[in-house]
Amino acid sequence: MRPRACAQPCAALIRRIAEPLPPLEATWQTAGMARSAEARLAGRVLVIRPTYFGHNPETAGSNALQKSSEGDADEVRRRALGEWEGLVAGLRARGVEVLEFDDTAEPYTPDACFPNNWISCHADGTIVLYPLLAVNRRMEYRQDIVDHLRTLEPYSTGRILDLRQHAQEGRFLEGTGSLVLDRAARTAFAALSARTHRSVAEEWAREMEYELVCFHAQDARGAEVYHTNVMMSVGDGLALVCLDAVRDAAERQRLEAALSGAGHEVLGMDLAQLDAFVGNCLFIEPQGGSCVVAMSERAGLALRPEQRAHIAGSAVELIAALGTMEHTAGGGVRCCLAVVP
Repeated sequence: MRPRACAQPCAALIRRIAEPLPPLEATWQTAGMARSAEARLAGRVLVIRPTYFGHNPETAGSNALQKSSEGDADEVRRRALGEWEGLVAGLRARGVEVLEFDDTAEPYTPDACFPNNWISCHADGTIVLYPLLAVNRRMEYRQDIVDHLRTLEPYSTGRILDLRQHAQEGRFLEGTGSLVLDRAARTAFAALSARTHRSVAEEWAREMEYELVCFHAQDARGAEVYHTNVMMSVGDGLALVCLDAVRDAAERQRLEAALSGAGHEVLGMDLAQLDAFVGNCLFIEPQGGSCVVAMSERAGLALRPEQRAHIAGSAVELIAALGTMEHTAGGGVRCCLAVVP
């Protein structure tokens, strides 16, 4: 195993599930706290090349967008790898810095190409590790990746915020799948679900000095939206969000007000577009380049002309064909990318 963008190879060490730690008190602090400056968008992402991509039965029960595999397992893996390589090549062509790691041969981790669920990085040097619902996804934790990040600034002197002990108590928070961040406004948005527990999100917000906006969201079938990042994405001055998924009027009003109050134009999408992964995109700002919005081909085709015109005013589109990954795993472009400010 080697990080393809690293100066030196990292040892292929796998960090197993940690021993449970004493739970931290889940108190909540609202806005009005000390806040450090952070850019809204980053130009660097971390990715993991898939080895055993495929249908994961342990995640299917909580992800209504996940379907059974089409074709034999080897063919699905081959197609998914081709899609992933196309996404990475497109990012690099747009000037995005990509830290690329290989998945390991052992253990078996069919969702390893979605690193944003187990790790997030922050401009103050903090690295956060998250409690995942599926037991076989907890094996995705990679100490070698954390060690490599700790050789980079600002992470060499930053802290590790390890929340994984909550999984032992049945409480989960799946990284920037569960949390959509406005890093400049220091606001975290969380659609509560089996994978996103309020108490853990509140602890995260207190530790990271963010305001937390929680709400409940359902798709067109009435199923819980499993991850916040399939229904919304925050750019710089533009936020894509499926307000139709938030059935409670007060929650919907608070969500929209938080986005508008931070200076974003709120660009709504409908429930059919949620199913098409329109919300599962990522705004990225390469150093010295134009803002890019990375989204899947399916999402791009689902955009209406007026929506595309709004997005074009903020970012250059990067379209990647991820049909196999979206169908088989219920995750798309945003899920593949862990932001590294």
